[in-house]
Amino acid sequence: MVGWVSGVLGRAGVVVLVAVVPFAAWVLWRGSGMEEAPEEVGHPLWWLPVVVLPLFALLLVERLVYAAGNLDAPVTYRHRGLLICLSVFAAVLALVVAPVDTFPLIASVSDFAPSEPATGLWIAALLVALGTVLYLGTLTGSSERPRGRWYAGLLVGALIVVLAAALVTPLSEYRPISHSSTAEVSEEPAPVPVDVDEVGWTWAAPEDADVVQVEAGARGPVVVLNDGLVGLDGGTGEELWSYRARYSYAWSDRERGVFADRNDLASTFVLEGTEEERHRVVLDTATGRIVEEGPFSEDMSLESSRMMAPGPHRGSKAYAHVRGRTLHAFDAQGRILWELPVGEDDPDRFCVANDPSVLAYGELLIFGEMCADIAPEEGESAASTEWQRRVDAAQSSGTVSLTALDVVTGEEVWRREWESHREEYPPALFSVEDPRPVEDPVFLVGDRAFDVRTGEDSDVVPPGLVKTNRFGAPGEDNQVPERRFYLRADTEGALIAEYPEKESGGPLSLHRTDSDGNVVRTSSLTAPDMAVHVNRGVVLEDVLVHTDPGALSTDGQGRSAVVVTPLEEGTITEEDVRRVDISSDLLSPLEDESETERVDSALVPVPGAVVLVMSVSDGTTELHGLVG
Repeated sequence: MVGWVSGVLGRAGVVVLVAVVPFAAWVLWRGSGMEEAPEEVGHPLWWLPVVVLPLFALLLVERLVYAAGNLDAPVTYRHRGLLICLSVFAAVLALVVAPVDTFPLIASVSDFAPSEPATGLWIAALLVALGTVLYLGTLTGSSERPRGRWYAGLLVGALIVVLAAALVTPLSEYRPISHSSTAEVSEEPAPVPVDVDEVGWTWAAPEDADVVQVEAGARGPVVVLNDGLVGLDGGTGEELWSYRARYSYAWSDRERGVFADRNDLASTFVLEGTEEERHRVVLDTATGRIVEEGPFSEDMSLESSRMMAPGPHRGSKAYAHVRGRTLHAFDAQGRILWELPVGEDDPDRFCVANDPSVLAYGELLIFGEMCADIAPEEGESAASTEWQRRVDAAQSSGTVSLTALDVVTGEEVWRREWESHREEYPPALFSVEDPRPVEDPVFLVGDRAFDVRTGEDSDVVPPGLVKTNRFGAPGEDNQVPERRFYLRADTEGALIAEYPEKESGGPLSLHRTDSDGNVVRTSSLTAPDMAVHVNRGVVLEDVLVHTDPGALSTDGQGRSAVVVTPLEEGTITEEDVRRVDISSDLLSPLEDESETERVDSALVPVPGAVVLVMSVSDGTTELHGLVG
């Protein structure tokens, strides 16, 4: 029985070797539509195993001639040795020509280049090696049950080749995904702290990934990597879950991350199949479990113009962006929902829009424009008219409007409109920091604040305190930066920073207003370095947390990196502030003491902590959880 099986395998090896050439031709035919040649996507010597075939053919003919056609006849030691050497040679060639850059796990992410033809040609090389090894089964020299060996060998060889052909596409499409999740947690997540006084935890990003951004999830920070997402516990820094597609992530930084309208959900994108079609994966930010996944249309691009600030809208039900002066909304699968030309793109009205004039909040898309009370002349559009002429026409007789649309349906939710005047310009819409948990957000147009949800005026802005230029941005028309700006604003009040005149050397003032715009508290910061980077600070309940850039460098000064300033009435001195020490290798001096490296930083409030994100130019990133 053993001899019969060996004979069958030997004949199967002959069938496999005979089928290699048509198999390779089939692979090349399937890949004929590719722009790359096989040597460009695989090993340049992919054809080398073919030289084994004529050598095998010579040995096979020699055996058939001297053994009168009997493959089971005994062979000489010389012939046996040549066959074994040929099998080893074929196996070595298969290893040499392996297209390592086309296979995950053994290919580096930067060099990974999937290719179905390269994979198929390497399988052909493996078939050559396998065929020569199987043929060694004929060397047993047994004549036991000789009948039926060729039929069985033909069947086994054909099955091997068919199986190899079936593996070409799955192997070329294989992209390992690393996904871990955690169980449901019954207790409520920790709130955003009202104060911080120490570093509770530190988390270092994986060395093989780049941190794109850090956002607030349901239980803590969600770290958006270039190849996926990682969820951390805000209170402890423990890694709760991760989803990383190192070999199949899609370049879509603006589309990945926590949804603007739901912090309990986040999305990332992967490429699937030989056509590398985009698929969206939606994850629960508390557990990392997959909530939804499916194909995502290639029609959507979130390359938004400056008209939309701070950038494209990423929602759980819809996406939105601006191309030119036209609003575009897409559903959760990336299919177009609706589009609306505004400003200069509106063909039926003589309108003009500013940069920025579109904001997204939750499920609302808000835009502003100024339109003249005249229709474009035939053959003339606002877009083809000089900008100042459009503005002059709208100033003479026209209206200024703010409109909120449902991002999913495109239906109007609310609209504000007023007559324009000679000094008015198209509205520029500015957002401020997230409102306090129980308050409604507002947005700013010049020196006016509007409730996001209703469009009604909010009186939290003191008249004349923050001057704006004609384009609605803080500052005078001579482009000198405004000394006053908003740190936070919602329907119950605002926090406004006011820098002193350069010549005066006075303190930095932080004004807190109530819902009627009255200044109810002013904090004066006297120490010069207390005012640095205040505009990038995080406002908690009664403290302002901001970074000290003098500490965030590699000059080895060893200064503290985070400043906590109480927002109390009166003068705040150096003795009143707290400094949180940050210990990190990123702040260590460079080997060349004459050089320093910039350490970029950002503060992100999340459930359980205020996260300090530090990174350097080589992509190394650390997260430090500041807790109370």
